[in-house]
Amino acid sequence: MEEEIFYLLGLSQVEGIGDILARKLLQHFGSAKALFAATAKELKYIEGIDHARINAIRKGFDAKAIEKEMHFIASNAIDVHSILSASYPERLKQINDAPCILFSQGNIDLNRERPVAIVGSRHNTLQGKQFTEELIQVLKSYGVFVISGLAYGIDIIAHKTALSTGLPTLAVLAHGLDQIYPAAHRHIVDKMLQNGGILSEYPSGSVLKKQNFPARNRIVAGMAEATIVIETDIKGGAMITAKLALNYNRDVFALPGRYNDPRSGGCNYLIKTNIAQLITEGEDIALFMDWQEKDKKALPSIQPKLFAAFSGEEQALLQLIQQKEGIHVDELQIKSGLNSSNLARLLLQLEFMNAIISLPGKRYKLL
Repeated sequence: MEEEIFYLLGLSQVEGIGDILARKLLQHFGSAKALFAATAKELKYIEGIDHARINAIRKGFDAKAIEKEMHFIASNAIDVHSILSASYPERLKQINDAPCILFSQGNIDLNRERPVAIVGSRHNTLQGKQFTEELIQVLKSYGVFVISGLAYGIDIIAHKTALSTGLPTLAVLAHGLDQIYPAAHRHIVDKMLQNGGILSEYPSGSVLKKQNFPARNRIVAGMAEATIVIETDIKGGAMITAKLALNYNRDVFALPGRYNDPRSGGCNYLIKTNIAQLITEGEDIALFMDWQEKDKKALPSIQPKLFAAFSGEEQALLQLIQQKEGIHVDELQIKSGLNSSNLARLLLQLEFMNAIISLPGKRYKLL
């Protein structure tokens, strides 16, 4: 693996080879080492490879610079993830411009279930702070994994709250792991390394550039199962993350705000244009994502004697509703075998009898 990392780092140095082409080359040849061993004739049959790129690959890379980076990686307990490796985030692999190499530090499984991106304004309001804290407190029982960008405002509030509630949290950086930006958040990162960590596509010594931030946002959006936007201007960085998430077919949620508050302008726009689902509490997300609480014990089987007032059809329906919290009406129809009119009649009767309650999105649960 160490040898493959060496060549992966070398590939990142080759001029004219971006993430999309690098991924194509790696998938074709099976490894970075095999890529550099390929002949010009073998390379020219790859779509997107021209004479200049073939020459750049054949020229190789600065081995001394790569050895220096390898030393930095080993000295700082950094994990390297190739897009071909099992440790690479599977959700991120699904986007076409995913980085071919990632560097991480800390104690985190990048493929942990229920990753949630929480992003927003650097200039949050008190309401934004309180909502972020309340949101994470609610989502704790669903065992989420909080991802953000370590920026001032909503990002750092999300990281801090995750840490205080015992949830793992990951910061995706726009620079190498040899620095922390903003530097004021260094002490938060130190805590995150114990239950979470930091992640970057950039090697050490990389210059922090303005364009790195939107590039960083594609990783945040690509890794997350759901992206939650809390307070943002219409042109804020969180808007980029939300739109990327939509393009990646991920769920997007936004907290609405006052119509004339610039810090809510972005969220209101996302909701108005159907990019994001409107939320007012953490349970909205859990319901939409159909998540079960991690620490919730299985409900006991319904005892017929407790439901003597119910008919056989009603008891059978109650058994189905009990099996899955917030079950959708379509799933009920399939599992019950009832036609839509009979199912609607029975559900209405059960509601009148205070046995069940209807939820948003045509879902039902026991009362």
